[in-house]
Amino acid sequence: DVCSSDLEITISPFLDNNGKVTHFIAIKKDITEIKESEEQIQRYIEEIYENKDLVEQNAHELVELNVKLEQSEEKLQELNANKDRFFSIIAHDLKNPFTALIGYTEMMLSDINDFSQDEIFEYMTTIHKTSQNVLSLLEGLLDWSRLQLGSFTLEAHPLNLSEIGKKVYDLYENSANQKETKLINALENNVTLFADENAVFTTLRNLVEIGRASCR
Repeated sequence: DVCSSDLEITISPFLDNNGKVTHFIAIKKDITEIKESEEQIQRYIEEIYENKDLVEQNAHELVELNVKLEQSEEKLQELNANKDRFFSIIAHDLKNPFTALIGYTEMMLSDINDFSQDEIFEYMTTIHKTSQNVLSLLEGLLDWSRLQLGSFTLEAHPLNLSEIGKKVYDLYENSANQKETKLINALENNVTLFADENAVFTTLRNLVEIGRASCR
């Protein structure tokens, strides 16, 4: 076979009965359209492979986007749950100390002249302690909410566990007395740990809450 750019020539020998070549037959064929068709088919194949890579890339990006959307949805659900829990804690944990504060102040306002100096000092000390506990609880709740939103960093310091336990005890003492519930701070004085104070306070408070819930 002899092949040029646009022409294909095929030469075939013609044999006689003895098998000798007597002459040759040449067939000429224009292959211009065939070559163009082959080139076009090759371009289509290349485009198909390019589109295949693009489709695979888009599919991978869609999978990643779907994963991010699922993570965002889970995060949103978690934030909503934390928000509900936050308001539940505020409504529950702040109600009792404020009730105690209102009770003490109303009692003193109505019968202030009937109290001795020692009784006034005792009630004012209780009011002051309760107010400090409420403030401490509010600060802890705000830090906890910032931690959930990722805008708060923990700061670890050497802590006396018994002192933090005493704060939690003071927070629930009045409520426990009103409900005739026995609340004991059994933490030893010599226990020291390296941690964030608000985180430890919140953990101990949650443990007390779990205990209170089991007693209801």
